[in-house]
Amino acid sequence: MSSTDSARDLLGLERVNLVDYVQVSVASPETVRRWSRGEVAIANEHMATEITARLMDRLRDVGVRKPTLGKRVVVCAGPDERHAMGARIVADFLYRDGWEVDFLGADIPGAELVRFVETIRPDVVAISVILSEGLASLRDTIGQVKTATPDIKVILGGLAIASEEEAHALGADGFGTDALEATK
Repeated sequence: MSSTDSARDLLGLERVNLVDYVQVSVASPETVRRWSRGEVAIANEHMATEITARLMDRLRDVGVRKPTLGKRVVVCAGPDERHAMGARIVADFLYRDGWEVDFLGADIPGAELVRFVETIRPDVVAISVILSEGLASLRDTIGQVKTATPDIKVILGGLAIASEEEAHALGADGFGTDALEATK
């Protein structure tokens, strides 16, 4: 059985489509909203996250990746943010779209992110935030990144960021509502 057949069987799809995948994943906007309202137990959310991560591992190299764009992005969840699945989905979408991607995971301290960004000099830093409790440290982190590397764009996404205006108020250059928008 080829890896394409395995992914098709796993997802029950005629063809692997990342849009379909994201809509049913633990990180879909509706699932995240239900979790934030307490309608999904933490243990169930963690289990669903692990299942989604395994599916993503199997899907990452299924299908055709677009030619390399010559652009690099660092993707992570913000400081004090333990939820990185949305960031991981964005990282995978950008990778398939031709970006060189460095995915750093969850809860990246501002100083560590700055050090990493100064070293590799990406074109963009994409930060995901689900919990509003981390917005104050996120503002500090964005300020540190922009001070150290003013030419690098910072974009935000996630349930805690409601609008482009809010992203700008935090010091970011842009805002994406979902993984598809992040690839534009």
